[in-house]
Amino acid sequence: MKVVAFNRSARKNGNTTILIEKVFEELGKESIETELVHHAGRNNKGCPACFRCFKNKDCRCSVKDDSINECIEKMIDELKKYANEREQWGRPIGKPQMVQEELARMIVETEAARSMVYKCAVQKDARNLGNALETVIAKYYSCDVVSKVADGALRIVGV
Repeated sequence: MKVVAFNRSARKNGNTTILIEKVFEELGKESIETELVHHAGRNNKGCPACFRCFKNKDCRCSVKDDSINECIEKMIDELKKYANEREQWGRPIGKPQMVQEELARMIVETEAARSMVYKCAVQKDARNLGNALETVIAKYYSCDVVSKVADGALRIVGV
């Protein structure tokens, strides 16, 4: 297994780096491979709400020089490796129906949250500033989904 940390702090060798390195020390004692990706001084623009990632269905930001694409690619690559490497009951962990169902739930809920956020962004772009309720609902649901997906990932990883 490999743990990748994405440090998007503006200070490359600040407190966040110190904390990540402490965690990596403990992981190293368990022979877990680690990688620290620094984003300080790199192009971190944020989402322009252009919907190209949604329309293209490629999970990539249209802002090609934004460092988030590197993060997304690393996460997807490491998850694929992990699902194929780790075995449970003599087969990769991605094979049992229960795990596939959990992954499907995570994807569906993430897409639903993303759709709610996109709807709010479209409303704001159209100068509809009276969508406070929709915005609050999208924020609440998105935060709830993040928590559920993290819990689901921990169940799959087996931590």
